[in-house]
Amino acid sequence: MQRWIVAGLVFVVLLMGGGYFAYRTYQQNRTTRIWLPLPMSEVAVEQRRETTTLLKKRLSDPLLMEVVCKDSGYAKTMGFASDEEGSKDLLKRFFCEIGTTPDGKLPAINVGFSCKVKDFSKMGPVTNRLRKDILRILGLPEPVEPF
Repeated sequence: MQRWIVAGLVFVVLLMGGGYFAYRTYQQNRTTRIWLPLPMSEVAVEQRRETTTLLKKRLSDPLLMEVVCKDSGYAKTMGFASDEEGSKDLLKRFFCEIGTTPDGKLPAINVGFSCKVKDFSKMGPVTNRLRKDILRILGLPEPVEPF
């Protein structure tokens, strides 16, 4: 009888460990997005559409994405053989749409990339590098970082 109890406990422990591993793997492979919200509260809807179209057209340029990939080290981080392959992957992940800020209070233009949860931290430098190009295209000065 004691052998069956020990065998049952071992089975339950292995089952729980396997379940935890499966759940963790599932959570890490879910899709998510990382983006930069550009608040546009005082801008008309037509102006937002025009700005979204302009940003989508300019930021979808393969040469620009290759520069972003090279500057952020995306190809090396994600294991691509060259920056060209990395830029093609970034172009697949890229989106530019009209939406709201993360708190949902202000209308905004969201520019960013789709990714998996496990790649979220790797996409941060790419999005920050893309911010420079967005500000340059819109003609806005770069914000001064506090000391």
